[in-house]
Amino acid sequence: MLEYQSQPLIGSINQSLLTEYKTWHLICLLFCKINPTLSIMLPIIHSIADQIIFRKSLKWKDIEFQKHTPIDCLHLYTQLEKSMYIFLNQLITNEKKAELIQQCISNLCSIKGRLDEVPWIVSHKLSDEVKAIYLNDLDFYLMLSGILLKSHSVFNGFIPNDQLPAQTKMIPLFSSHPKRVKQVLSQIPNSKWTQTIACYQKNNKYLRELIELKKHTYKNNNNPKLKLLFNKMLSFFQTYPDTQYEENHKEKIIKRLNMRLQTFNTFPKELDILHHKLTRAAFSAILIYGDITTGKLIPTYFSLMNKLLHSNPYYTKDDVHFFKKLEKQHCSLNKEKLPINPLLNVHLYEVLNHLHKIRKNFQPLSVAHPFITWTHNPKIFVKMVHSAINEGYISFRGNSDIKPIIEFLCQFIHVRKQNNSGILSASSLLTYFKKANSGDL
Repeated sequence: MLEYQSQPLIGSINQSLLTEYKTWHLICLLFCKINPTLSIMLPIIHSIADQIIFRKSLKWKDIEFQKHTPIDCLHLYTQLEKSMYIFLNQLITNEKKAELIQQCISNLCSIKGRLDEVPWIVSHKLSDEVKAIYLNDLDFYLMLSGILLKSHSVFNGFIPNDQLPAQTKMIPLFSSHPKRVKQVLSQIPNSKWTQTIACYQKNNKYLRELIELKKHTYKNNNNPKLKLLFNKMLSFFQTYPDTQYEENHKEKIIKRLNMRLQTFNTFPKELDILHHKLTRAAFSAILIYGDITTGKLIPTYFSLMNKLLHSNPYYTKDDVHFFKKLEKQHCSLNKEKLPINPLLNVHLYEVLNHLHKIRKNFQPLSVAHPFITWTHNPKIFVKMVHSAINEGYISFRGNSDIKPIIEFLCQFIHVRKQNNSGILSASSLLTYFKKANSGDL
């Protein structure tokens, strides 16, 4: 039978109330043995957590433990597991609503959250008796994580993922690294929940992607301003998501960034076109998930991008299109499910306004400079250049797209029309290249 004797909370407690509390507690425990429902067990789990929080606050020192009885974590886990399967059966047969089960899971998650507030630190000078109490408290914490992860597996598909707590809120918070969790799990005997925790910690995609992004960020640190953007973004994403919906959404963003980072060995000292989309993606993530201080990073972004954008108006136009698209995307995001930056629209307006100024102030190449003129058949020119692009002999800033290459070439080369009546425009020349792509030239 589960035995747990309440210990005094911080501050003074009336002795008669304490006696009444202990009597009620024992009645709950006895009833739990007969009828293991989560509604009966939740007050017990709360009371146990209260005592552990008290001991954690004192780092398990200077407490009278003579009356302490170990928590039977295995029994608690078994009863909670039984209750979970009863709930699942009632959910399938429409005897119970999903909202009530979701509230119970969220309540358990909030208990774990309270236990996470104070770090699990214990002095090496503790006696064997006190160390045993510490390990018993730790076992309870791990058991709570284990049953939460089990509930995620059991009710996944029956409860919408925007109502289920995120897996990262269920995993023990010793460190985001699986090796550290494995070290902690080794301190207690093998139990039903330890393997569940180790498995979820290892297979949690959000944590894996986040760890990978950290490695990239701290290794590739040649450009301090670019590193500043990534570190700021990490500060938002390291805060564990509240729901499974939010966790999945943020995981997709981090995964895309990791895919872009894989092509680079290091950040450049001076930003080049290859890092353009990477920088823009990190900055847009900050705009969406940042806070009111995000606006301070707008000058940082433009100090990185100004030289690149001023030197080529094509990419300025591309950025305007990207941030306008982000504006539309913001309108479609569910702000009740995701923590969106409240000043996102203001920051996007500021970014777009600056981009428009760059485009307006850009001075195009003078038309008075000399041109190289191609007087032979334009089809021969197109076939020659098209073949060189396809074979990788011609590129523009590392890009093999035909449109930017032709637009750039037209600033220096005039290709005469087939009837020699004038010069082909860039759009007409591109039409020739499209025919070459389709094989109709």
